Amino acid sequence: MPARLLKLEFNPKQTPIVSWVAMSLLRNAERHGSIVFIEDGDEARERLATTLHALSQTLAPHANISILNWPAFSHLPDQPIALSLRERNERLDTLRKITSRSGPSLILTSTLGVLQPTLPASLFKTLSIDLSVSHDMGSLQDLGLRLMGMGYRKAELVQESGQFAVRGDIFDIFVPGTALPYRIDCFDTQVERIRTFDPESQRSSAELLQTCRITPAEEAIVSPLDCNTLIERIKADGDQRSISRKIRDPIVENIRNGFPPENFRHWLAYCFETPGQLTDYLEEFQFVTLNMDPAAQELKKLQDKIGLQNSKHHQEYWIAPTLEHTYLPMIKKWEPLLTAAPTALLPPEELTPSSLSRAIEQKTKFLFYQTPSALERLNYWNEQNQAQAILVEGRIFGTLIDHRTQTAFIDEVDILGKAHIPAKERKIKFKVENPEDYAPVQDGSLDVGDAVVHATHGI
Repeated sequence: MPARLLKLEFNPKQTPIVSWVAMSLLRNAERHGSIVFIEDGDEARERLATTLHALSQTLAPHANISILNWPAFSHLPDQPIALSLRERNERLDTLRKITSRSGPSLILTSTLGVLQPTLPASLFKTLSIDLSVSHDMGSLQDLGLRLMGMGYRKAELVQESGQFAVRGDIFDIFVPGTALPYRIDCFDTQVERIRTFDPESQRSSAELLQTCRITPAEEAIVSPLDCNTLIERIKADGDQRSISRKIRDPIVENIRNGFPPENFRHWLAYCFETPGQLTDYLEEFQFVTLNMDPAAQELKKLQDKIGLQNSKHHQEYWIAPTLEHTYLPMIKKWEPLLTAAPTALLPPEELTPSSLSRAIEQKTKFLFYQTPSALERLNYWNEQNQAQAILVEGRIFGTLIDHRTQTAFIDEVDILGKAHIPAKERKIKFKVENPEDYAPVQDGSLDVGDAVVHATHGI
């Protein structure tokens, strides 16, 4: 599993940074394989993901690059708080797509995301079930027991991810990360038909599927059918840390009855002798980052928390592995790489700063839009200026020119201005800060072909 840390070099004052980074990542993933991109700012990571999805339609439509997000746990094990459903589904969906697709993966994560443990890759692949029409599933009862060993919960009706239900010869299951649950019609033990269905109305879709893949529903699998090893590890850790049996024993009894506590998803160090990590799922990959300072700061924070937890003696009120038990093995493994001086990674071709007028003059132009109203206005602008730009649904952050192919990727904001973007995305209401800096247009001072930039509405 070779890994090396690469650093993108850029001039933030001259380059549309988000679009530039997205183009560089896509080109390098297409040529060199999977990339793990480390960015500790949530908003910056979200903008980059949006731009990557938009640009991948035009830059690498046939490269089969999976653009994935690997969020870090929002709470550490020292807090008795359950992980959000969105976090769990996004992480499991990323693991499912990495193991299901053959192309390179471009994974966006943070320093904590790299360090946090997960389900071992070998176990994830062993537990996964591939079903197809005419496949012999065996006994539905045995299948149900197998699914419980994958973290699924049995229910009367399947309404949320991680549930399954058996009603006669109909088998419903909601695999985490999929848009809709699967409905599998069986004839005895043979798969007769596979469809999706609406979890609210319970109505099946008309479209028939040939295959479906069932992957684990949890990273930390706590099954009442096989919990003896888990319980022994909890007891040993509790004795070592002097956790009262009044706290420990009810939790152990609930595990045996199939009711683990809300924070059990932090129990990866209890569930597995050697927990897995994201990079175990990638055969070859490269770490890429823009700035190592945030990564070093996150490492320092985590190490300080570990030291603080070890130094103070306090009564535990819940059961969870220590931060040292959970993170120290990962820190020892990745700290030399995450704190080393990274190798510079230059873009495969020169990407120079671009002005809007130069972008419009390029041979090929892609103009990105988000809403139907923006599409209508951009179509009008396209016709009036005879720009012959190709309109693509999506959002990029910053107009960019690829001089090697004479292709421009134009941000809708540069054409329409910021006023049409929802206020929630703008963060603040758009306004002219220095009106005196703008010269008003006088009657008769414009000629045909002149471009006027409105302070609010753009061109």
